[in-house]
Order: sequence, then structure tokens, then C-alpha cells
Amino acid sequence: MSKKGYVDFIIDIIKLSNKEHEYEFEIGDSFFEGFINSPVEKGQLKCHLILEKTERMITASFTLKGTVELTCDRSLDLFQHPIESDNRVFFKYGDAEEELDEDIYIIPVNMQQLDIRQLVFEFIALEIPMKKIHPRFADSPDEEGIIYSSNDEKAEEKIADPRWEALKKLKN
Repeated sequence: MSKKGYVDFIIDIIKLSNKEHEYEFEIGDSFFEGFINSPVEKGQLKCHLILEKTERMITASFTLKGTVELTCDRSLDLFQHPIESDNRVFFKYGDAEEELDEDIYIIPVNMQQLDIRQLVFEFIALEIPMKKIHPRFADSPDEEGIIYSSNDEKAEEKIADPRWEALKKLKN
């Protein structure tokens, strides 16, 4: 089954029998709109979810595949970054809702729905590299097309504010 929109990331777990259940979700640009300060604004991914429900817990196995659009830190060009990840989360039944660990959650026994939207977003965000470099720069140290470089000492000397020079004279 193909799903789109926010409502589709909510699973009625109260109706599920104690066995394995499979879901397919389509993730598009509209998925990322609801997240403030998201590192991703556009992307096309598929999420395959396997929920294994037992009397004591639910095991959720997520497989994400697709691409997201990122901005290169060097050239400010947009590029498609591949995403491929497998994640597992455990929802154990207890008295109150609580997060024990990054992949273990306590949920009330009478909880009716499970909203997985935030989890899917976090799995995608964790796949975004800290340094976003366009693939054309990946294999070459060539600095052609670079907008900004923190290693450019000559540029720092040329841009030096005269007020700093005055402060350095006072210090000496």
C-alpha cells in the first residue's frame, strides 16, 4: 500500500493482531515541510516498515531508500544525495509514555495509534553528512568553484578590519 501525507504516518496499533505487518510509505517534498529548520527541504524516498507486534512489545524495522536534495558547502550548488538506511525501534508496553533510549520507547498498553513521522524524519536527518560536498568535488582537491574556504589565509589578511590592527597595537 502506498501512503502520502501526515495522516498516513499514523498506524492504528490497537487494531493490529499479534503478528508481522508490512507498510510502504512514499516520502516526497511535502513530508519535509512540517519540520522547522529541517536540513532537507526536498527529497524522494521510500520507507518500508515491518511491525512485529507481540503481547509485550512492538518491533519496528525501517528501511529507507531514495535521495534528498542538499546544498553543497563549497559551491552552493544543489545536488542529489543518496539515502539508504536500516533502523530498528522497540516499543515496549508500560504504564506511561517514555523514551528509554534512542531506540527503546515505553508506550501505554491502551495506546491506540503510533505516529512514526518523527522517527522517519530523524532517520533521514541522521544520514545527512556534516560536510555536504557536491559529488564533483568528492575525488578532487581542486578548489575551482569554491565560494568559501576557511583555509584561505591570504584572504583573511586582505579583509582584516583596521580596528583589529589598532587593538593589536594597544596590546603591544
